[in-house]
Amino acid sequence: MSPQSPHSSIQRGGALQITIAAAGYTLPRITEGNSPCGPGTWTPTSTTNAPSARGGHTAVWTGTEMIVSGGSDSYFPYAVDTGGRYNPATDSWTAISSTGAPAGGTGVLNTGGRYCAQSGAPSPTPTATPCASVGVWTEQAPYPISISGAAGAAQGGNIYTFGGLFAGTPTTAAYKYTVATDSWSSIAALPAARYWFTAVGDGTYVYLLGGLNENGLPRATLWRYDPATNTYDTSLPSYTIPTYFHASAYLNGKIYRIAGRGMGTDFHVEVYNIATNTWSMTANYPFANHSLMAVALGSYIYAGGGNASPNKTWRYDPVTDTWDDAAIADLPAGRSAAASGAYNGRWLLTGGDVNFAISTSAIAWDPATNTWSDLPNMIQARLPWRRNCRSILLRHCRQLSSGHTHH
Repeated sequence: MSPQSPHSSIQRGGALQITIAAAGYTLPRITEGNSPCGPGTWTPTSTTNAPSARGGHTAVWTGTEMIVSGGSDSYFPYAVDTGGRYNPATDSWTAISSTGAPAGGTGVLNTGGRYCAQSGAPSPTPTATPCASVGVWTEQAPYPISISGAAGAAQGGNIYTFGGLFAGTPTTAAYKYTVATDSWSSIAALPAARYWFTAVGDGTYVYLLGGLNENGLPRATLWRYDPATNTYDTSLPSYTIPTYFHASAYLNGKIYRIAGRGMGTDFHVEVYNIATNTWSMTANYPFANHSLMAVALGSYIYAGGGNASPNKTWRYDPVTDTWDDAAIADLPAGRSAAASGAYNGRWLLTGGDVNFAISTSAIAWDPATNTWSDLPNMIQARLPWRRNCRSILLRHCRQLSSGHTHH
């Protein structure tokens, strides 16, 4: 089981054997009988002594109480090991012990009446075969503002970045990075603020997909930026399911929006046909996932990583409209929210969350050998949700990381 997986094993017919990376909390047994649940109305409950605000946590129902634990606060990956028990009969919260609890852990209730939390502690990373011509990292001109959650794409030898969170506030700011002069310049502002969205180039334009708006609501918009005129076209049709933390890729005149988060974690794949200006559904991603990465290589789209199964990878064939697990080797270590791009026929991934830690690592997949290999580590660890980012250019491979690039 991956250390990042939100699932834990349940052993029936006895106590759960706790491993070194797990912690247990004893709960009252689930009571038998008919469930009192049914249709009704929402009623505010007490927040006195409730656990702090968080995301990615676990909540389980014992039959008499709800147990909340783990997760992260103040945006990932600030993992917490605290939790609480909520009793609906008394509308009250009681803190649970955090002694020995794994920070950011997820858990399940087993049949022995124990709540078992699984740690996010990293496991050893497999050794990869070095690449030929791996390149070097050098620090480049700093990004004009402190940013996280921006979208970026290469177009015409330059790099364009859009939106994001500036000091925690959604922004419309957009910039162009000129490689030849190692300089940033402002371009036309976005039509509206967006963050945690994606950008892809088709050789002429940059397309911006979805994301969260200034009110934190997921959108399904498709905007097209024209570098030649420094203008946006907002008349393109929206896709069906509003998402953020999705992946996107351009291949042979079509743009693919893959999985992501919306009202829940999504598994749909939608494709935009540039020639007909229409969206359609294609084969679903193998499971619901977000914070995954994708790239177009040759005649296929490759996608993998993410929160649901961080080391799994897949190949999508547009001709047969199928996803193939066997066509690409899995990631050497679980990874999500990494910068993703193609160079010299290889899929490059840099930074992101690797085994529940912000990483400096960079890896490349070679379709000729179906193997992953290590590249030199970045100078600083990078995750899309972190701020105070500087720009770093990977010479030879021309990979830019400014806190976030398109997935």
